[in-house]
Amino acid sequence: MASDVAANVRSRLDDTIEQRIESIDWFESLDSTNDYLLAAPRPAASMLRVAIAEEQTSGRGRGDKQWVSSAGGGLWLSVAFTFAPTPDALSALTLAVGADVARCLAEYGASDVALKWPNDLMLDDRKLGGILVESRMAAASSTVVCGIGINLKEPEVAQFAGREHFMLPVGLEFAVRELPSVDDVAARIIGVLAGTFDRFAEVGLPGFAGAWSELDWLKGRRVVVIGEPHISGVADGISESGELIIRSGEIEFSIIAGTIRLVDTED
Repeated sequence: MASDVAANVRSRLDDTIEQRIESIDWFESLDSTNDYLLAAPRPAASMLRVAIAEEQTSGRGRGDKQWVSSAGGGLWLSVAFTFAPTPDALSALTLAVGADVARCLAEYGASDVALKWPNDLMLDDRKLGGILVESRMAAASSTVVCGIGINLKEPEVAQFAGREHFMLPVGLEFAVRELPSVDDVAARIIGVLAGTFDRFAEVGLPGFAGAWSELDWLKGRRVVVIGEPHISGVADGISESGELIIRSGEIEFSIIAGTIRLVDTED
């Protein structure tokens, strides 16, 4: 069955993208697609390796936070890509990926997908998906593993019992007339990511900043950085290198990393 799923995904890819795929590995159950590709051989420069799981038993987001990825509930996919040479501000790749994935989902009819800095896909003020980019550096190149988790169906809230600061989930099914198959979404996302990587290598974050800003879910909203309660204020977009800008009176903060929550909400 694994070979059938991988072959089905391949058959949906544009020929120019399919020729760049070194491997597509599908698993009925896997601890983490990102971990799998981080342990696998690196793809050659400009080539891709893909891992897809029906379910992840140890799916994770930023800071090793648990990512609920149950069987049949969504797309759990990772793509490895090697940059040679390493582009500037590689950490901002997450933002570029977010902008392009949101555009991809809009093609299915989910036109209201927004982006919560730095890596969340939002729909109707709930969490639709997330992005986790991890990298392995070498002397003259860098390999990134980009994990994409998208809820196709709405997860049961009971799965999040006991977790602090979790955002209510939502499924793509609520934004589209007809829910696409996992295979179809996987193929489209793989094609989108190939283009994202190529373009990021050429132009970096500036080539994506405008599109990202149009989808900025936090823009103009009062926020607080969890773990650093003294940093709070109004979110004011991103810097040229991808940091979140928070303004508090006359003071401007540039946030490199952290968990951001809206003030006076329970998410």
